[in-house]
Amino acid sequence: MARRSKETLISSVGGLIELPTPNDVLSRALELKQSPLLKTAEPNMVNRVQSDPNDPFFLDGHQWALWNWGQNPPAGTSGADINMRNAWEITRGNSSITIAVLDTGIPLVNGSLSHPDLNDPNKFILGADFVDDPVDGVRDNSGHGTHVTGIISAETDNGEGIAGVAGNCRVLAIQVFDANGYGSDAAFYNGVIYAVDNGAKVINYSGGGQYSSSTKELAVQYANNNNVVLVASAGNSCGGSVRYPAAYSVLGYTNIIAVSATNHNDVITEYSNMGPEINVSAPGGHGTTNVCQTGYVYYDSDDLYSTTPNYPFNFQTGHPEITQNYGYLAGTSMAAAHVSGVAALLRSINSALWASEIRYIIETTAIDKGPAGFDNTYGYGRINAYQALLMAHAYANKSVSANATAGNNGRRLVRDSNGKYHLVFESGTTSGKQEIFYRNSTDGINWSTPKRLSNGLSDGAKTSPSIYTRDNNIFVVWQKNTGSSHDITFHKSTDWGDNWPTSNRKVPATNVGANPPLPVIVSPATNQLMIVYRTATNLSYQTSTDNGNTWSPVTSVPTSGTPARTPALAVTTTYSGYARTALVNANSSNGTIYYRYYKSGDSTGWAALLKDLSIIVPGSYNGHQKPSLAPSGTAGNTRLHVAWEAASTSNGERVVIHRKATDWVTWPSVYSVLSFILNQPQLPSITGLANDSAELLFQGFDLNNIYKRHYDGSTWGGAVFLAAGTNPSVSIGNTTAKYVWTSGSAAPYQIQTSTETLSKTQTGAASDKQLATVYHRSIAVIDTTTRNWLEVRLDKLAVKTKAGEEFAIPFAEAKEDANSLTPANAFANLASSWSTLPADAESLFVYCQVNGQGLSAIKSRANLINVEIALAKKNGATIKLPVITMSSESLPETKRTIALLASNLAGSEISLRAQVSGIDNKSSLIANSFYDERSRFGHAARL
Repeated sequence: MARRSKETLISSVGGLIELPTPNDVLSRALELKQSPLLKTAEPNMVNRVQSDPNDPFFLDGHQWALWNWGQNPPAGTSGADINMRNAWEITRGNSSITIAVLDTGIPLVNGSLSHPDLNDPNKFILGADFVDDPVDGVRDNSGHGTHVTGIISAETDNGEGIAGVAGNCRVLAIQVFDANGYGSDAAFYNGVIYAVDNGAKVINYSGGGQYSSSTKELAVQYANNNNVVLVASAGNSCGGSVRYPAAYSVLGYTNIIAVSATNHNDVITEYSNMGPEINVSAPGGHGTTNVCQTGYVYYDSDDLYSTTPNYPFNFQTGHPEITQNYGYLAGTSMAAAHVSGVAALLRSINSALWASEIRYIIETTAIDKGPAGFDNTYGYGRINAYQALLMAHAYANKSVSANATAGNNGRRLVRDSNGKYHLVFESGTTSGKQEIFYRNSTDGINWSTPKRLSNGLSDGAKTSPSIYTRDNNIFVVWQKNTGSSHDITFHKSTDWGDNWPTSNRKVPATNVGANPPLPVIVSPATNQLMIVYRTATNLSYQTSTDNGNTWSPVTSVPTSGTPARTPALAVTTTYSGYARTALVNANSSNGTIYYRYYKSGDSTGWAALLKDLSIIVPGSYNGHQKPSLAPSGTAGNTRLHVAWEAASTSNGERVVIHRKATDWVTWPSVYSVLSFILNQPQLPSITGLANDSAELLFQGFDLNNIYKRHYDGSTWGGAVFLAAGTNPSVSIGNTTAKYVWTSGSAAPYQIQTSTETLSKTQTGAASDKQLATVYHRSIAVIDTTTRNWLEVRLDKLAVKTKAGEEFAIPFAEAKEDANSLTPANAFANLASSWSTLPADAESLFVYCQVNGQGLSAIKSRANLINVEIALAKKNGATIKLPVITMSSESLPETKRTIALLASNLAGSEISLRAQVSGIDNKSSLIANSFYDERSRFGHAARL
């Protein structure tokens, strides 16, 4: 960074010495070291971020085009640069990419590379000379080619001189101009053919002529046919017409990038040519003020600093201010060099890009300057290397953010009514700031050209996008971190995602709080939208009745639980006359999950119902968080599925809890706990499928793997391993759901999309290699006032034969939708079905667990709670087997194994049932049941 190193020196006693000529800081430090009055002297350097190269002229501010913080000189505008520091966090190029520089050559002494920043023979390849005496080779006697080459790809992070834009790429030096800067059409043609045939992927031509010729056009055509980018300068004729070959950019040659020049204040230079052929602009140096009136040229610190020959060269004639080794020049030649370096970086990270795509990416990620949109001066704007690299990764469904698909409370993938899938994701580095990208696909395999939905201004990290679709509209909302707070941004497409006009991008809310708001969006009916997000202490919402053109004021969601977080939304078709929007959210103070719904078009808005979904889960699980909500695929979508994270209070093991609603107000007192000991589940994402079934995606906590589990409407199937990865997100659709996730251990991360389409029959698919499961059943009685509880759980019912074989005794069928469980009748569900024992039965086993807290709130006046297992023989007697008697206030998780000789029951039809006595009948007590599937390994570990 060293932003003040060129203005000050620091002495051995810590004093700062201000220098009147900041550019001399390095040499002045050496001089001062010789003083007997000082022990030492050195530049007052500032610590740099990891991505900054150690090249001194980059660090001290000479290369303002790469990093402009308003340093003086040249006293420019902060941010008037091509954003190289953030770009270099992604890549500095790849040696497999060769940039051909068609210019005046490169510094040579006795035929060998001689410049300290351009002397690696493995990097700088000496090509052909199509102008001068071949004996001299491509020796630069002008200085122009050396300057251009340094900008493009000077050796970087070598502690020497300057940094090149694409410092890790190779350069093929081809001479097409003589020492005075003149070249012919034939030289250009030969140079292009030579460059293409020798593997160049990018060609820089910082020159041109006023007229077209068939020779020039044939060369451009050859490069175009071979997918080679050709970057050309617009020319320095003070607003004159764009020179050829740059002018071919509008004649069907989409590999041509025509470049105009900007200065250190991001303003077009007076010398730059202009016209409809301009694709983009880039820093070229200020030039001399009034040069077009006076013709006088003088190069100084507001121009471009780069390499020059380390021997006398022709450009110094009349310009003694240009020094050997490094010096200042200005022109569209320098602007083109920056673009060539960026083009090489794009090819370094995505070699599959076409030349036309390279141009399109550089155009669409440029920072708009001048009149809004394209203009003849700046083209599509001043280039931004960082934004271009993010887009190049997006073309390959890659992101430099590990959280590309993160956020299980919202959807990253949706399917519209025409069958097209729409994907949103974030990409970006922490320092460069994240942006929001969009793509669509009809099959989840072939994707449209990506679009950046956010503004690309690096004015805050844009993260946590949520997407929804209705009719031909695609709606996206995300959060932007402004430093001390967050804004909410909304964007929409009204033509199935093909176009996203910037006029459709709105900011419904600003300064909503420092906590990540995690916004979600739904459309409950045509033209109606709702967004919900977290604020400082609770949840807020806004609605729109005109498809997002205007938004209602920010309003708090009533009694959503304070402090609230991670909202999740789902909608249904019209129900009881109103379109309804369901909301669930976590409460961070007491670790609970709340549910409520909103009736669009009804003056009451939010229904009075506020339901604590986690209250039926006993205290053996806590820390309820990160809910995911989806409508069922059942006709009318009146049923809902909710899944969220929790943790075992006994061992901290993570689990996912599932509940479902049979309509908008009825939630049966039943829940399922989904656990997997070897890879604890987290970040659940659920979707409802046909016939009340569902699919759950989750990420393993211990290992970054993605799994799915299928729910058939009554029970959950086993976990199915899908892939290594993180942050799964599944779309909504009864037979059309797909899912996405992020894979990779380091940037760039791949955004993966499922090839399968989820359906209600998924559990039986041959490809689903389910991990074996063991079924458990639990009944809990909970005091809703104190949240104290008693839980009795049957882990396993089994019979063992005399031959040593063991058979599970199945549980009796339980009605999950039943909503009439009470402390008096709930334990009847802890029972086996009637089962006939084998003729050689030897013993019966019942594995159970009991735990509780604050039992005085549960007990009756008898002050004892008894748990027994009743063994009933059909048409015979019932035997009661004691499990535990509880008199204390709390009972930690206690396991019991009940064993009984069964030889006298061989061949009989029996059932096993838990019986619990001593429970109070007060109204604050509720009962529930849950169904818990664990992997075979997890079950074995717990017994």
